Amino acid sequence: MKRILPIVGLLAASTTAFGQLPVSQTGENKNVVLEEFTGIHCTFCPDGHKRAQQLADANPGDVVLINVHAGSYATPSAGELDFRTSFGTAIANQSGLQGYPAGQINRRNFAGYEQTDANGNPVSGILAQGRGTWATTAPTVLGESSYINVALEADVDAATREMTIDVEMFETGTAPASYNLNIALLQSNIEGTQTGSSANPAQVLPNGNYLHSHALRHLITGQWGEVINSASGVITRSYTYTLPADIAGIPVVMGDISIVAFIAEGQTNIITGEEGEINYTNLATNDGAVANVVAPEVICGSTVDADFTLTNNGGNAMTAATIEYGIAGQPTQTYNWTGNLGTFASEDITLTGVTVPSGGGVLDVTITAVNGGADSNAGNNNTSSSSISITTDNGQGVDYDITVVQDRYGDEITLTLKDANGSTVASGGPYSQLSANGTQTHTSSVTLSSTGCYEFEILDSYGDGINSGYGVGSYNLKTSTGAIVFSSNGQYGGSENKPFEITSLSVGVEEIAINNLNIYPNPVADNTTIEFDAESSEVSMTVTNSLGAVIANNFTVANGFNRISIDCTDYANGLYFVTLSSNGQTIMKKFNVIK
Repeated sequence: MKRILPIVGLLAASTTAFGQLPVSQTGENKNVVLEEFTGIHCTFCPDGHKRAQQLADANPGDVVLINVHAGSYATPSAGELDFRTSFGTAIANQSGLQGYPAGQINRRNFAGYEQTDANGNPVSGILAQGRGTWATTAPTVLGESSYINVALEADVDAATREMTIDVEMFETGTAPASYNLNIALLQSNIEGTQTGSSANPAQVLPNGNYLHSHALRHLITGQWGEVINSASGVITRSYTYTLPADIAGIPVVMGDISIVAFIAEGQTNIITGEEGEINYTNLATNDGAVANVVAPEVICGSTVDADFTLTNNGGNAMTAATIEYGIAGQPTQTYNWTGNLGTFASEDITLTGVTVPSGGGVLDVTITAVNGGADSNAGNNNTSSSSISITTDNGQGVDYDITVVQDRYGDEITLTLKDANGSTVASGGPYSQLSANGTQTHTSSVTLSSTGCYEFEILDSYGDGINSGYGVGSYNLKTSTGAIVFSSNGQYGGSENKPFEITSLSVGVEEIAINNLNIYPNPVADNTTIEFDAESSEVSMTVTNSLGAVIANNFTVANGFNRISIDCTDYANGLYFVTLSSNGQTIMKKFNVIK
C-alpha cells in the first residue's frame, strides 16, 4: 500500500486567497483572469496547464484560472469525459484563437503578443495569446489600478445541494455607467484522460490518468454576465443555484468546486476577478466516500494492484475507516485505514496483491465503517473498477522479434519492454519522420532469459497512435518460430500496454515432425536455399513478410526431398519468415533480404 496526497489539492492550498466579504473599500490593483482554451485531445494543452499554474503560483491570490474546454480537441471519444459547456464556444470564438492551446488575459488585446497564424505571424487585434506569452503580459494587468473591488462567498446546504452566493462590489475610482458581473462555477480534481499529459507530470496520477483543474462547469450569471449600473457605496447581489448531481455526465463533487466573480466591460475587457470562499452546512456527521477504483484491464499473473480515492464528506474529521474489497469468486479482504482527513480532504490508496480468479472480474471496494461506527451516508460507500482479465498472450523460447510499422510521424513513437521487476529489457524509437503519409517497418530482436510476466508499452507523444490517417501503422511480438505473441492495429491514443507471459524457455522442437531448418545465404540478395529434415511424407511451405502477409505459398515437397531454392529477386528489403508444416505441426525461421 502506498499513500499519495492529492496533487491538485496541494496546488490549490499554495495559491488560494479569497476575496472575502465584506468587500474592501480601499483602492487595489487589478487581478489577472486567465481563460485558457483547452481540450482533452490537445497534445500541448498540459504544457499550457503547467504554465498557467506557474503564473498563479508566482502571484498568489492575484490570478484567477478558468479552463474553457471547447473546439474539436475537447470532443470526447467513447468512454471519455465531456468538459464542454454551452458557454465555451462563444468565449473561444470571441478571442479569435488560431489553435489550441490558447488563452486570453482579461479579454484584452496585447499588441505584438497575439497568437500567431499558420505562418507564425501575430494576428493583429485578437485577444488570444499563445501559452508562451502569458507570463509576459500578465504583469501589465497586475500593475494597473482597478476602479472596482469585488468579493463573494457562498453557502451550500449539503442536504439539498442548494448554493446561495452573495456578492459585493465597491467602486474605488471612476467607473463607466455600467459593467457586467460574471459568476463562474469551476471544478478541480476531476480524473480523466489527457493527450500529452507527460508534459505536466504534477497532474498525472500513478495510474496514468490526469487530474483536470479549474474546469469551467457553468456560468451562473449567463453567457456574458449581469449588467450592473454604476453606484456609490457597496453594491450587492445574491444568486441561488442548485448544484446538479452531474454536468454532462461528470459528477459535481462538493469540495472540488469553486466560485469566481469577475467584472467585464460588456463582453470584453475584464477589470478584475476574485475567487470566493464556500461554506457547507448540514453535512452528515461521519460520511466516507470511495471513488475512482482503477486497475489494469488486462494483467499477467493472478494478482493486481488497484488504486482508489478515500474522501471525507462528513462534518467530523475522519480518523479511521474499515474498507472491504474483492473480486467475485474470491474471499473478501479488509483494509483498516487510519489517518486524519478534514472535510472534503482525500487520500489516494493502493491495494496491493488483489487476487484475480482465472475468469477475471470486477473489483468492488466498500466502506463498512467510519470512525468506528456506521457511516451516516451509505450512498457513496461503494464503487467498482472496470473488468479485469488475465492475458492469454504467451510465448515459448528465449528469442523474440519486435516489429513496429510506423506511420509518417515516427518521431512521436517510443516503446519499452519490461520484465516482472519493472526493469527495461528492450526499448525502441523514436524513429525518423517520413516526408509524406506512409509507413516504414522496424524489426529488432530481444532475448528473454526467464519465464514469467512481461509488459510491452508503446507511446505516441502526439496522442493519436500510429494508425490514424497518416499511414497504416501496426506492431507485433513474435517468437523465434514466428508464432505471434500479440499484435495491434496501432489504433490507440497516447499509449497502449500489452502484458504477456513467457511460459517456457524451450520451443519444443523435439515434438515437431520437422527438424534442422536452415536457410542460406542469410541475408540474401537474390536466391536462398532452405534445408530441413522431415519424417512426414509431405511438407508444405509458406513465405510471409514481417506484417504476416503471404508472399509465396503452396510449396509442397515429397518425402526424401529436403532442399528448396527460393528466388528473392523481386522481394523488397526486409525481414521474412519461412514456415514449414507437416501433420499439423510447424516450424519457422526468419531471413533478411538486403540488396
